[in-house]
Amino acid sequence: MRDAGDLRGAEAAYLAAMEAAPSWPAPIYNLGLLYKYECRWKESFDYNRRSTELQSDDEASWWNFGIAATALRHWGEARRAWAACGIEVPPGDGPPEFNWGRTPVRLNPDTDGEVVWARRLDPARAQILNVPLPISGFRWGDIVLNDGAVEGERMVNGRAYPVFNVLQRWQLSPFRTFILELATADGEALAALERCAADRVALLKIGVHARRSFAETAVTGVRMNMPTATHTLRIHTVAWRLVTTLTPMRSSLRGLRLFRPPISRYGTKRPLPSRRWN
Repeated sequence: MRDAGDLRGAEAAYLAAMEAAPSWPAPIYNLGLLYKYECRWKESFDYNRRSTELQSDDEASWWNFGIAATALRHWGEARRAWAACGIEVPPGDGPPEFNWGRTPVRLNPDTDGEVVWARRLDPARAQILNVPLPISGFRWGDIVLNDGAVEGERMVNGRAYPVFNVLQRWQLSPFRTFILELATADGEALAALERCAADRVALLKIGVHARRSFAETAVTGVRMNMPTATHTLRIHTVAWRLVTTLTPMRSSLRGLRLFRPPISRYGTKRPLPSRRWN
């Protein structure tokens, strides 16, 4: 029933089976799994813990228990779960920092499914390193909960990187995302924008990936993450990311004409006023 989309029917069936056979781990495990995918973390935590008590050698139960414990910030239990999976856990009492390098994660796997790169903090958490599409509802710098099952891979320089599906945002980034459209026939203005990116990209250590693939009159889409004093832009046609302050950016954009498309606040449906670059 769960595979057919009848989640409440599946939940009722698992509860009935658990009542009929309290020591049978399968319905208890399945309840923990169902609640994990619904992000009902208290229930997932409780049922996965019971599953580990009934089958202490079942890695899947421990892994799901670790995800639920991480979602609830129960760090002692999360550390115990990862250790039970055979993972060497860094010392400490708070959130474990494994720093497993970069990995691709899939945002909204049940809908548009955008894949972005993230820094894997531990088995269940990763911090987004790309600027996601605004429609995704995620932000650059968000920390997300990721599932443990590998769902595809990405090849980079001959190396395969496993893709993990994102379950939920765990910690909100302070950045917001905006979309601007810029067009110009002035190559010097575009060159100034590139220099502005190169000069200020180190502020937040965002990689610059320049790829000049525009015509002189092409419309250039810009995706912007805006904290209090700095800006992170993603230029679609130039395909780069940059960080800069508002004042230098205004001077760099003087040769560009700003079209006024809807500018949406990242993660909400409330419109924001358009910005004018004078």
